[in-house]
Amino acid sequence: SHGLLTESGHTYRVLRSGGAELLVEASLETAIPPTVSDAPWSIPENPTVGQVLGAVSAVDPDGDSTAMQFAIDADPSGSLAIDSATGVLRATSPLWFDFETQREAWTVVVSVTDETGLETLTSIPMSVADVNEAPGFPEGALVWNVEEGTPGPFGNIGARDVDAGDTLTYSVATDPAGLFAIDPVTGEVTLAMGATLDFESAALHQLAFTATDAAGLSTQRAVTVHVGDIDVVERDLRL
Repeated sequence: SHGLLTESGHTYRVLRSGGAELLVEASLETAIPPTVSDAPWSIPENPTVGQVLGAVSAVDPDGDSTAMQFAIDADPSGSLAIDSATGVLRATSPLWFDFETQREAWTVVVSVTDETGLETLTSIPMSVADVNEAPGFPEGALVWNVEEGTPGPFGNIGARDVDAGDTLTYSVATDPAGLFAIDPVTGEVTLAMGATLDFESAALHQLAFTATDAAGLSTQRAVTVHVGDIDVVERDLRL
């Protein structure tokens, strides 16, 4: 930081860095390039396009800090953009910021130029920080064709979680007839205790099941169950 100090009829520019302090007579011409922080950045994964990630911290010790110009000199990710006037960094390619695939740190080189043309190049270490993500399901509809009277199991809803070591818990979200149950640990779907599937009562069941991770994030999956008429099946077998 800097400021002005008047003492014994002289005006000094005060330059401070941590606990050190330097007095420079204001009448003297100075040529000090911008001071830029090289503190490491840890960027939370999954930013959106254009999302602000932070701002490069810089100061002009002997000039107007608001007149500095910022630029990215090198960025192996190719996924960052910098505001030339403010030093604000934004994400341009969110795919890079996936903790599960981008575990290696990288270095961004930033150029900061003051109003007199003095430039500072600073290497800033970057890394992607893990963020808990909700469970996911494979794409596409899940449809089961079962015969009436079948107790199950009918299948597994197949949830997955990209977060290493996360534990999922399964539950029934939608079941108007109250006929189905799901194993809370494995996700395997069966009939509820004492329930039976009857074609004449209902040939179609629209269900939904929930997978919830240890942090409480959840995702639902719809399942369609078609119940076959066992009399028709037996008749077809006889033919």
